[in-house]
Amino acid sequence: MGREKGRSVAVAVVKGAVAGAVGTWVMDRVTWFILNREDEETKKREEQARPGGEGSATILASRAAKAVGRPLKPEEKENAGMAMHFLLGIMPAALFGAVRHQMKGLGLSRGVLFGASVFLLMDELANWWSGAANAPWDYPWQAHARGLAGHITYGATTDATLELLDRIT
Repeated sequence: MGREKGRSVAVAVVKGAVAGAVGTWVMDRVTWFILNREDEETKKREEQARPGGEGSATILASRAAKAVGRPLKPEEKENAGMAMHFLLGIMPAALFGAVRHQMKGLGLSRGVLFGASVFLLMDELANWWSGAANAPWDYPWQAHARGLAGHITYGATTDATLELLDRIT
């Protein structure tokens, strides 16, 4: 197994996954805080922009369940969507955990750049290309600003959690 200054890549991936779960949880608090302060018209425009009125994580969870032969019941969609949301936060963070020690020169900006990259690549592009979201320009600007703020929080929290885990393990 590869090593980076005595650290196993597998351990770094596990730490990244844990940090990604923490980052996702904190990101949700920030985005919900912002969402709760948006005007109702903006919320309505965002809801109308969503395919079938559902969020991308719920759409992806429904697709995954259907692919394994067990379509979701309506009452299962919310929890399955949240599980998919966390999985989508954990996966890139696991990879980030494995490579972040090679980005030491970035300092505090490392986590911010990571979060902004996840926002751009996953929220803005991959969701659209996969059909889990409509085109970015179909959504109000507030949705993008909230998403970027949330993902910057996610990246910074993920990186800070990894720093803490490195110190205590």
